[in-house]
Amino acid sequence: MTMATGTKILAVVRVCIATRTVVDGRFRPCRVGLAEVVEVSGCPRRPVMRVLDRLVRDGFLALESDERVPADRMGEVYGPKRRNPTYDVVRDIRLHRAHQAKSRVTCRDKLWSTLRAVRRVTVSNLVRLTGCAADTCREYLLCLLAHGYVRQAGRDGLEKIWVLVRDAGARRPETTDHVDRGNA
Repeated sequence: MTMATGTKILAVVRVCIATRTVVDGRFRPCRVGLAEVVEVSGCPRRPVMRVLDRLVRDGFLALESDERVPADRMGEVYGPKRRNPTYDVVRDIRLHRAHQAKSRVTCRDKLWSTLRAVRRVTVSNLVRLTGCAADTCREYLLCLLAHGYVRQAGRDGLEKIWVLVRDAGARRPETTDHVDRGNA
């Protein structure tokens, strides 16, 4: 898929979602399914799924369910079942800025790669190694704690030591929710 094709599919998917969620000029949350968006847009299934996953990462959609269904095409009797995710539209899709570059490295990306390399850190070590703000480091550690990626493993003086217990790979895990601030 070329970049132009991805951008065109993103535009078509945005229109499909906007027609469902914008009523009388106001945003109304609703639920959309992959099969429904593919049918309405007329675009291929896989690129549409990639665009919807991107919108989840950007915070416009929330994954409601990800059930697996048998393939319905001829010749696909055997093999794994196909994903059929359902999404809740949680933000107005008209606010999505498709022209912004999504490839820049964020603080969360720096924190994740540093955490993978070091494995045991304190907040002050993360601040020193990444250059990110202490509040950002604490918030991300709490988010990773809530999703089971890190755990607290004692103290170093007055600071907690955080240990990576589940490595999700080079790309940081997709954690879209925000966790209440605690004593990180």
